[in-house]
Amino acid sequence: MIKNSEKNKERELYHGVSVERSGLDQRLILINQEVFDSLINKKEIIDFSNCHFFQVSFDSQELYGFSFQNSRFYNCKFNSGIVSDCNFEKSIFTECDFNFCSIDRCNFKNAGIHHTHFAESNLSENSFANASFRHSVFKQGSFLKKNDFLLAKMDSVHFYGIDSVENTALDSMSITMGGATGEEVKRHRQHIIKSLMTPEQSVEDGFEKLSPKDFGDSNFDFSGIKSPAKKVPGVPEIAKDQDHGQEPVSPTAADVQKKHLLVDMDGTLAKFVPVDTLEKLYEPGYFANLEPLINVLSAIKLVIKEHPEVEVSVLSSVLSDSPYAINDKNSWLDKYLPEVDKSHRYYPSCGTEKKNAIPGGISSNHYLLDDYTKNLTSWEPPAIGIKLLNGINHTNRTWQRNRISAFKNPEEIAENIIKIMDGKLVADMQIRKGVSSNKKMIVPEPERASDRFIQKKSILPLKNTPNRGFDL
Repeated sequence: MIKNSEKNKERELYHGVSVERSGLDQRLILINQEVFDSLINKKEIIDFSNCHFFQVSFDSQELYGFSFQNSRFYNCKFNSGIVSDCNFEKSIFTECDFNFCSIDRCNFKNAGIHHTHFAESNLSENSFANASFRHSVFKQGSFLKKNDFLLAKMDSVHFYGIDSVENTALDSMSITMGGATGEEVKRHRQHIIKSLMTPEQSVEDGFEKLSPKDFGDSNFDFSGIKSPAKKVPGVPEIAKDQDHGQEPVSPTAADVQKKHLLVDMDGTLAKFVPVDTLEKLYEPGYFANLEPLINVLSAIKLVIKEHPEVEVSVLSSVLSDSPYAINDKNSWLDKYLPEVDKSHRYYPSCGTEKKNAIPGGISSNHYLLDDYTKNLTSWEPPAIGIKLLNGINHTNRTWQRNRISAFKNPEEIAENIIKIMDGKLVADMQIRKGVSSNKKMIVPEPERASDRFIQKKSILPLKNTPNRGFDL
């Protein structure tokens, strides 16, 4: 590593290519697509340890014997390529895709695999010992053979229509589903076991011959499991896998779980309106008279109409000491979104976490569409947050996960919501709409005003309010 002090002290030469560092401790070498393309052409370079790959496409690459130890991969694509005998020990994959690729004899020990998807890919003889899988999906057509899952941890991981042969150490895995009920966790464990066992154990023989000792008493609960669940009415059969000749199991009631979309109001369904005094938030009619964000409102109506598998609710914080807030918000919803009845409207007090307002708690099947980063941060994990970019938030860009622009047409917004629910990443860009970033204002959604001001119900002139220095 050679410092390049002549041009830019913050850049360095990495194998002759100018790069930057990444991470809080500046330990990682930041690799974007341009840098990667330059480095991969240097055929002698096979060590990419301690690198941060940001939105890099490895499509159609043939990676043999490369080392990516202690590296980070964010929103990277490994499509139609070969990854063989590579070392990914202690690496972390976030929002990555492995489609139509072959992954053989690789070391994923102690790796983190989060919000990542595998589809139509072959994984053979890899070590996932002590690896952590979170909110990831193995989709139809994938083939898992002789992989080692010793002490692997799987939280909210799903397998759909895969083939699986001779994978080992399944009895040592820890399977969880954050925020789910005991019954949901039991069904989820059944789903994982059925997916990773060989077909003759999980399908033809059923579960009668299996006992807790086969899988470890601490990790699996076989009570009530007698045979594979029946096909769900109305769900089509999965097509036969041509490569391996196996007939995958159709989706079952355990696999097809209800998805919940929770939608914020102020700044998401209704337009963001600055106020010059906090007292105005307590006036009757303030929330009832907010104008709707038409594109977002129409998109939610489309989701309700065209996706009955999604249960839509409203989740909006209110001033607990306001005599008008809840009535105003109910009036607004009765006028603009009557499809969401009162049993699906939740109004937590401002200053409390929104997830605590959901009966039974939240799980990985709960999605929050909100314009305020603090709400989304407390929502994840185990659930999924979606930031609504309304033209005046996202000032510091601290939320780097799923984002949807309010300025797309309703069909696109609805489609993006469903894409996220299907496990895909959507990262729209912000569009500023007529509000200067240095304008001083009091934010109308109650949880954004300080608790001190709310409790005192102070009337503060606009000139005395602090500049908005945090990311909405």
